[in-house]
Amino acid sequence: MFIGDIFPSRGYAQSTAAIPESEKIIITVIIDNLADATRPHYKIARRHLGTGSFLERALHAEHGLSYHVETTVNGQPHQFLFDFATDFQGVKRNIELLKIDFKKIEALALSHDHFDHQAALVDLLKAKQNEIPKGIPFYVGEQFFVGTYVKTPDGNVASLLALKKEDIESLGLLKIVETRVPTPIVLELFYGKSGKSNGV
Repeated sequence: MFIGDIFPSRGYAQSTAAIPESEKIIITVIIDNLADATRPHYKIARRHLGTGSFLERALHAEHGLSYHVETTVNGQPHQFLFDFATDFQGVKRNIELLKIDFKKIEALALSHDHFDHQAALVDLLKAKQNEIPKGIPFYVGEQFFVGTYVKTPDGNVASLLALKKEDIESLGLLKIVETRVPTPIVLELFYGKSGKSNGV
């Protein structure tokens, strides 16, 4: 989608997708724009309490979002990363504090093309290249790499995209999957394109 009146808008995907039933879902917020090391657990929300002082266990917060998602479908566990925030050092620190195991990651996905959801990705891939399973899918929208453009207060046009397709491809780690319609990631991982279980 383009913001403002400088380019015509692209339409949103209108088709429906078959959603697999999940027995369990755990969403771990890697980064958000608020982190409070003094807050206790609350109902189903479990806070990162860690050990040691508040300074040692405090999560990094920023204008950005990143999530680790765990699902159980048909008794099979799956893990993927969804969005990657802005500041690599902050993302890396939180991943280490939260003890997220990259060897278990089966896919990556991006919600949209704004920098605060994906600017840290390339540096994160470089730092974890010996842990990430080679060839796992990286899901983006069909025209993701076109980017979103905005008119700045000074009248210039700026892109909100912080990723280049060639930078990701040059690492040889991920298989970029550009999707036109909503795609259930876990269903793709478990059944593949053929509809038959691939044992993932």
